[in-house]
Formats: sequence, C-alpha cells, structure tokens
Amino acid sequence: MEKLLIGVPTECAAPALPETWDATAAPLFMSGYLYGISAHTIDQQNYIQACWSPNDDAIAFLYSAMADFTAGNYDAVQETLTCATGAFNDAMEECDVTNPLFWTAEQFYSSFE
Repeated sequence: MEKLLIGVPTECAAPALPETWDATAAPLFMSGYLYGISAHTIDQQNYIQACWSPNDDAIAFLYSAMADFTAGNYDAVQETLTCATGAFNDAMEECDVTNPLFWTAEQFYSSFE
C-alpha cells in the first residue's frame, strides 16, 4: 500500500498523551478532513471509525496540534501534523476504501505549498 502522505520527516517523537483524551478524536479528524477536501461529497465517518486501528501516537499528535492551533502557533500545527502522518498511516492501514482518496488528495494539494 502506498503511504497516505508524502514528505514525512524521517524522525519525529510523539508528544505525550494529555491526561484526558477521546479515542475517537483522530478517526473523526481524518473523516472530517476527507469530507472537507472533497467539497463535502465524501462522508466516510462510520467507515473510518470502523477500520481505524487504535494508535496512541496519532491521538497524541492530534491533541498537540490542536493545542498549538488554539494558541495560534500555526507553524507548529503544520509541523506536528506532518510528523503525525506515520502514526495516521499505521492507524489507517486497514482502511482500503479511503486510503486511495487521501493519497489522491495529497498528490493534488502538494503543488500548493
């Protein structure tokens, strides 16, 4: 399977999990991302939640990125989510229906940096 996103840094340490967290946050984030990049035409929320393999690193990266976003540190958000791609790839390994959609979107949007 091709990885979801290109340009992943070779080394990124996952941040610590927050004291409280929601295990559905990361798969819901990914389904929302897909829904957004598809101009609200691809709704795979239930599918992604079902095929998602629990991954603490993906959750930790997401919560860290959202904390940076809340603080207005948008460069850190981009860096953290780029580092998170390996964890998200692992968590979505079994999501054969949606993985090609993310790959196609990444190819399209990679020209807009």
